[in-house]
Amino acid sequence: MKSPSRDSFSKAIEACAEGKFVNLEAMVNERYAAFLREENDEAASNDCITEAYFLYQDWGAHAKALQLSKDHSFLKKVKRKKKRSVFRRASKQRTAQRGWI
Repeated sequence: MKSPSRDSFSKAIEACAEGKFVNLEAMVNERYAAFLREENDEAASNDCITEAYFLYQDWGAHAKALQLSKDHSFLKKVKRKKKRSVFRRASKQRTAQRGWI
């Protein structure tokens, strides 16, 4: 079995983002962070964990985001630069159309 590569992870993240699969994008970023940690690239790993953290929040997986912040203390100091409002707006519109709110 072929081992993963940075290119494979980047392509997977890009495909998830294009398809607006926020949940999968968060998970791939989290796995990519673990891969980068194994490659001794701590800065890039932290960037991926940060991205995963905010994606989990966007998705509504607040318990998972909380777990990441407990596992990675630097997340408690991180501020988001730009929120993914497109997904949240579309999600709220679908929820309202279905009569869930």
